[in-house]
Amino acid sequence: MLVLSRRIGEKIVIGDGIVVTVVEVHRDSVRLGVDAPRSVPVNRAELLQAVSEENQAAMSGTEAAAALQSLQSIKPKSGQPLDLRRLMKGSAALPGAAQSQTPKPSPNSPASQTNPAAKRVPKPRPPQTN
Repeated sequence: MLVLSRRIGEKIVIGDGIVVTVVEVHRDSVRLGVDAPRSVPVNRAELLQAVSEENQAAMSGTEAAAALQSLQSIKPKSGQPLDLRRLMKGSAALPGAAQSQTPKPSPNSPASQTNPAAKRVPKPRPPQTN
């Protein structure tokens, strides 16, 4: 770990695009400004730790294990096992399930015929006088 002494307004440059500036100093706290590209996540360590602990608690619960077990026991009509990763991503429908598609109108149905009001009709021109 690199330990530096900085005063208010002084900066630390990290890599090519991250600048840390000392903004304020109080008795027991220091305010820092971090200027980084949008692609670089900047988070407080205690926030990341809390989120990580919450995720681990959610995954280790007996309810989650039971839900996963019940999902794995599903047998679709096709007989193929479910790919839970694809289902969780939402990129695939259930195997063997009918995909919902909007029905296409038949060529003879009124919905497929063109709307005469929607056609472009040129405006009539006033008669020319000589």
